[in-house]
Amino acid sequence: MQKTSKIFLLLMLILGLSCRKKPETQKEYLQRALKDRIAKHVEEKKENCNKKLNEKAAEIADSILLQEALVIDSIQAKLPVVPPKPAFIDPKPIADSLPVQPFLKNEPLDTRKDTSSVER
Repeated sequence: MQKTSKIFLLLMLILGLSCRKKPETQKEYLQRALKDRIAKHVEEKKENCNKKLNEKAAEIADSILLQEALVIDSIQAKLPVVPPKPAFIDPKPIADSLPVQPFLKNEPLDTRKDTSSVER
């Protein structure tokens, strides 16, 4: 039992030491630090380039919109002026041309025809 536990501890020690990273040398550390700085610099340059590109695109879009507005203004300047509305004229009542007459002409109610009972 003692022998198996010693073998087990030795095996664990070997496995533990084999999984450990080997120490980084100064040259490897400088290489890694240099790569990190280069990557950071490239990222900053890309961000700066994108920012300048967006500003230039916004400037171009603004100038195009301004030019279109000027063209529209020049077209509207060439349109004829809308004349003012005429003054309001008070309408005069028209004299009746026909005399007023009764609608049913004094007929008794029994003599009128019922049109709803007529067969079609």
